[in-house]
Amino acid sequence: MVTFFYNKSTLNDTLLISINNKPTIKVNSKNNFTYGVDSDNQLTFINIFECSKLLQIPEGYLFLDEPIKKLIQDNLQIDLSKYDIKTFKVGEVVKCEIIPNTHLHICKINIKNKVLPIVCGAENIALGLKVVVAQIGTIMPNGLLIKPNKLMNYESMGMICSKRELLITDRQFNDEGIIKLPNHFNVGDDFMNVYKNYLLVTKQFFARSFD
Repeated sequence: MVTFFYNKSTLNDTLLISINNKPTIKVNSKNNFTYGVDSDNQLTFINIFECSKLLQIPEGYLFLDEPIKKLIQDNLQIDLSKYDIKTFKVGEVVKCEIIPNTHLHICKINIKNKVLPIVCGAENIALGLKVVVAQIGTIMPNGLLIKPNKLMNYESMGMICSKRELLITDRQFNDEGIIKLPNHFNVGDDFMNVYKNYLLVTKQFFARSFD
């Protein structure tokens, strides 16, 4: 799973790219680039310093797009595509029951190829919602690795995500609790890809509306 985060002021104009959370055993540097590898010689991270001199990108949580991919390929001869495992999925809540004497719910989330048991503490979780699911092995924007867990003796195999956890500022979605996706999002789709396209369509719509 490849995650990107960029904030010019707080990160000293550094683009942070996280690939996996295994221990880094070797760090290499080349010009504006520093990258690490694990014991299997697989990438763990890439940092791009003075990024604004190389790319014009927005701040926040980013997607693997062609300019970033080309920049890495041209300078490090590394193809990030093979590391970009799609672990954020559009899911549907097909079961949602309160865990007695707690604020938690045990949910069953359909992501098309399987149904995941997930414990969720959000107040706005409900049966039938379309949600964003971080599967086991996902690295969140803050570096958290999603692992199998057990809460109140209930197995939890993923996480239902909020805007804050995904660093999303889109006002089309609710601000509190987990993200409630519009019904036209399809169960099982890669969320980051459909969200990117959704943003593009939304921006084009508003651009036309105010012409």
